[in-house]
Amino acid sequence: MREDIIQFFLKDPIVKISSIMEDIKKCKNYSFIYNNQKVDIFNLREFCRKNNLDQGAMTRVNSGKQIIHKGYSKWQQLQTELILKLIV
Repeated sequence: MREDIIQFFLKDPIVKISSIMEDIKKCKNYSFIYNNQKVDIFNLREFCRKNNLDQGAMTRVNSGKQIIHKGYSKWQQLQTELILKLIV
């Protein structure tokens, strides 16, 4: 019985690490503009949770179905060039 418990605890970290690695593989990179600055996001779900944002709305902004959500808009090269021209 004791060996079973030891084996369980030896295998458990590996299971946790593999599930974390699977979650990391599912994550995408996103780029948004907020307060005239580019924001690069690796894990949208976690970012939305920390910043009190709606993940569905941010996904719609990224896909172009929605223009803006709580000040975040989709980053595009043309937007950045336009902002730089307006600032300079």
